[in-house]
Amino acid sequence: MARRSFCSSVAMTLLWLVCIVTGFPKGAPYTMCGYYLPSHNTPTPRANAGAPYQLLVSADYFDFREAGHDFVVVNVTSKTGSPPFKGFVVSAYDGSGKPYGKWDSNPYAHQVPRCKKPAMTHNDASLKREATLVWRPPEGEHREWGWVQFRATVVKDMNNFWAELPHTLAEEGG
Repeated sequence: MARRSFCSSVAMTLLWLVCIVTGFPKGAPYTMCGYYLPSHNTPTPRANAGAPYQLLVSADYFDFREAGHDFVVVNVTSKTGSPPFKGFVVSAYDGSGKPYGKWDSNPYAHQVPRCKKPAMTHNDASLKREATLVWRPPEGEHREWGWVQFRATVVKDMNNFWAELPHTLAEEGG
């Protein structure tokens, strides 16, 4: 019986070490919901000034009165000459700073599991230079238009990440 217990302990320890070493290759876990800071050993994010990544959006508002303005295209990108990234979490907020809207299905990203806030994360930890997402206002929105803000956490590797990167309009950041 002691041998079985020892084997179970060793197996759990190995599993725990694999999780620490590899991070979250399938995206952010639900425990990150609302904080958007990775569970890596690095305690603080890098300074956003001069970040090698950017969050480009097609618009910072929605307007049901204008064709093509009932959604926003959101791109997490590496700046020219910057290294690729492994992971990201992108969230949307209304004009007052409350989590807002929903994201279209995407083969390369998914909703942060069990998170009631609208946030998308990567599906795998392969190196990428861009991730494109589509955000929409909530169904049944009673307003004709509204402002929306986007924030991203972008992970280069286990020791380097940038949190709360604000969005830039695509024509400004291009």
